[in-house]
Amino acid sequence: MIKPHELFIGAVVLYDSYVGWEEYTIDASEIAVCEFKPEAWNVLHKPLPITPEVLDRAGFFTGFLSNKQYGFQVEIRSKSAALFISEHSHTIMVENIHFHDLQRLYLSLTGELLTLKPKL
Repeated sequence: MIKPHELFIGAVVLYDSYVGWEEYTIDASEIAVCEFKPEAWNVLHKPLPITPEVLDRAGFFTGFLSNKQYGFQVEIRSKSAALFISEHSHTIMVENIHFHDLQRLYLSLTGELLTLKPKL
């Protein structure tokens, strides 16, 4: 379940299109619907799991992405993913993350939105 405070414009989640789950980028209207009817919204939406393909499409190279100040490393585990964020000699770990969580953390630290390249 995705909580309203976890959403932001540009977040990528999965949407039940009635022919299968498809990636969907959140816009302002979706945030409003989730805020007022979270139970109904969460029937049609779910978090996008982090997979090797998703990381590759987001620009990670073997699970690692860095910018000028931070290093981001994602470790994919059997049922979840863990993110390690490094700044100089400090490292923090965030467990059980989905792609929108990774986007939110990346955005708050770098000021840049982490996006996905289209599927091939």
